[in-house]
Amino acid sequence: ENRNIEWQWFAQTLNPYYEHDESTVAMLIDDDRIIYHTIDEKRWDFGIDNSGNIMNEENINYYISRFQSMDIHLITADGSFDVQNNPGEQEGLVYPLLKTEVYVALSCLITHGNFILKLFTMFEQVTIDLIHLLYRTFRQISMFKPQTSKLSRS
Repeated sequence: ENRNIEWQWFAQTLNPYYEHDESTVAMLIDDDRIIYHTIDEKRWDFGIDNSGNIMNEENINYYISRFQSMDIHLITADGSFDVQNNPGEQEGLVYPLLKTEVYVALSCLITHGNFILKLFTMFEQVTIDLIHLLYRTFRQISMFKPQTSKLSRS
């Protein structure tokens, strides 16, 4: 066992200090405590435009070009946005974000790397297809429903 592991981490999220337009402001969670207490320009990366919007094509290309050559062993993706006004459509509304998270992760992980993706429900065909892609890409996939998650979540 190697006990001298030196962890190197990077984080990407919507930048709470960026003036977002109406298309992204609904996605923004107005809580900056974790960023505020860990802010480090080398660790937190808000993309080429400083918005942190991973749905922006320029940011997608930037993240892939920056991280693709690094030996990234683990990527976590837990993106979502406020769907309180339309909770029954959450899966369909969040799908474009999930698809982008998967694309960026698969573009940046090393071979045999690990990917953790947060999903809410898995009823729509596009979500099932995304899971199938992950099944075909990774040697093993596991699905868990945390005991602390809401009963209304599948």
